[in-house]
Amino acid sequence: MIFTHTQVPEALEGQGIASKLIAGALADVREKRLKVVPLCEFVAGYFDRHPEEQDLLALDAPG
Repeated sequence: MIFTHTQVPEALEGQGIASKLIAGALADVREKRLKVVPLCEFVAGYFDRHPEEQDLLALDAPG
């Protein structure tokens, strides 16, 4: 699954909403036994901050 962009309304930035969105999406990816290619800078950073999720990265994922 390719994650290309993550966005929340500017008024809601800084409240952890994007992280919750990605966490939920990754739970769905895990349930479906898929892998992720994080083209979105935020998603790539999420993987850096959450090493427990790195098993979901596609082997050919950038970075």
